[in-house]
Amino acid sequence: MVDGYRSIPMLSESQISMVRNIFKGDDENLKVETRAILAYHYMPWVHRFCGDFAQKHRVMGDKVLVNELYQSGYLGFMESLENYNGAVKIPYYSGKYIHGRLCKVMRLRGQLRTYELVSYAQRWKLEYGGLMGHGDENLVSKIKAIMMDAPTEYKQWFFARYDCETLKPRGSVMDTCNRMNCSHETYRRKMKKINQYVREKMRTC
Repeated sequence: MVDGYRSIPMLSESQISMVRNIFKGDDENLKVETRAILAYHYMPWVHRFCGDFAQKHRVMGDKVLVNELYQSGYLGFMESLENYNGAVKIPYYSGKYIHGRLCKVMRLRGQLRTYELVSYAQRWKLEYGGLMGHGDENLVSKIKAIMMDAPTEYKQWFFARYDCETLKPRGSVMDTCNRMNCSHETYRRKMKKINQYVREKMRTC
C-alpha cells in the first residue's frame, strides 16, 4: 500500500484493535513485547521519514548531519511508542515525535528554514500576502471566494484543514489526516497542489 512517505507498512484494523486492547491492559511485559514488535514493523517507515526530511531540507550531502537525523528520528520514534496507546494510527501519532526531533537537530545546526518555525495561521500571509497589492486586508475573503469555485476535491481537503469562515486551522495537521483518513505525506501533497491552485488564481484576480 502506497500511503505517505512512500510506502508505509500499515497495520490492519484488527491488529490496531488488538494493540489498543494490549495497551489498555495491565500486562506490562506484553506491552514491552508489543512495542518491540511495532518498532521492528515500522522501522523501515522511520528510516524513510528521516530520509525524506533530509532530502526536503537539501542536506543529504552532509553525511554527519544525515546520520544525526536518523539517530534522532529513531529516538523520537521510540519515545512515541513509550506513550502510544493505540488510539490513532502510528504514522499520525509517531510522526509528530519524529518530526519534532528532526527539527530540533536542524535548529541546533542552524539549518532549519524559517517557514518551518511559523504556524499554519501565519503561513497564509507568508505564502499569499506577496501576491496582494494591498497587504492582507482582503486575503481571507479572496481565498474563500477562490475555494468556493475550486474543484470539489480541493474544497473537501481545504475545508477539512481550515475553518470555512476564518481560514484558521482546524486543530492539528494530524487531526486533518484523521478526518481525511490519510497519511501526513498524502496531506502534504494535496495541500501543495491546493496552494499552487490558489496562487495561480490570485495572480489573475
